[in-house]
Amino acid sequence: MSAAYPKPSALQRPIFVVALVIASGIDIYLQSHVVSRFREIYRDALPGQLLPAITHFVLNFQTCLIILPIFFLIAGVWIAFRAKPIWLVGIVFGIAIQIAFTIIALFMPLNTLITGMPSPS
Repeated sequence: MSAAYPKPSALQRPIFVVALVIASGIDIYLQSHVVSRFREIYRDALPGQLLPAITHFVLNFQTCLIILPIFFLIAGVWIAFRAKPIWLVGIVFGIAIQIAFTIIALFMPLNTLITGMPSPS
């Protein structure tokens, strides 16, 4: 017995495809430009210090993290016209999780740097 999904409206798929393109664009920009800037900041501000594992992962696997939203974009466009539209929500959510993961990973060492500064007298 299969679950009955409501028939998608005429605008539902195009809206999700536009959201998918925007989210993928944000993620690709974040991975290609912002991560490189943070790598320079950490190299200059924290020389010789170990970074948290999550930050180390984001900085060292930047190419893989750029390819992932491209894959999500291709899969999402294919799903938009061939499968149930509920899957598009999952793909957009997956990209949002990757963006949040990257932002948390990049700012984690800055938090340690700021909390380690002496307080003004």
